[in-house]
Amino acid sequence: MNGMAPMLCPLPAFVFARSMRLLLGLHPQLGGSVYLCLNSLRMLKIDHFTFNPFAENTYVLSHPNGACLLLDPGCQSAQEEQALLDFFAERNLQPDAVLLTHAHLDHVFGVQFLHRQFKLPIYAHPLSKGMIERLPQICQMYGLPPAQCPMPSHWLNPEAGFDWQGEHFDLPHLPGHSPDHVALIHPDQGFAFSGDVLFRDSIGRSDLPGGNQEQLMESIGHLLNAYPDSMQVYPGHGPSTTLGRERKLNPYLSGRFS
Repeated sequence: MNGMAPMLCPLPAFVFARSMRLLLGLHPQLGGSVYLCLNSLRMLKIDHFTFNPFAENTYVLSHPNGACLLLDPGCQSAQEEQALLDFFAERNLQPDAVLLTHAHLDHVFGVQFLHRQFKLPIYAHPLSKGMIERLPQICQMYGLPPAQCPMPSHWLNPEAGFDWQGEHFDLPHLPGHSPDHVALIHPDQGFAFSGDVLFRDSIGRSDLPGGNQEQLMESIGHLLNAYPDSMQVYPGHGPSTTLGRERKLNPYLSGRFS
């Protein structure tokens, strides 16, 4: 990585996540599976991979009918791309759409690959447009080969939420880390994909272009005030957590939202 460019993930330890998984005898990319039950007939499943030099979490949200939603696909190398294809084949999944919480480079590396393979619709906030257009230049700033990302086919409207396979999700706009940032939340099943706003024991950076510390804290406050402490949080880097845990233990939130 180019030492002149700032890392996008908030904790340097995340960069070593893949090595730690190998030391522990775990798969270096596939993170794990979580089943989320609405009732005995309908069940969503969350799987995640850790991809690219930024140790970004790519999530696969699967419906019982075999359709799956790809959140922030960060696969960059041919090996990482093949890992996703193998996973789809093993689970008999049909990729159905891509949704971006935001368009920072580590969260979009794999969009073009998936679009070419499956002709998927791509959903993102309208403010993602400028970052996607500048992606090749931004990659060069980080000492990486220029990458391309197709322009989203659908612009998200946070006020309307997001509907997929008969499920309705909240889609709050959460700027501060990035102007285009949204979270994908299923209140009934109690889970949230928080992107790079909130992490276990940390919060997103606000010193990148378009970042704003005051907005970031307001966005985190919205999550903590609008949803219960039991809400499971799946972040863009690092392990999952809950809103309640971060309210109590996150050193960056100490005393702010108790």
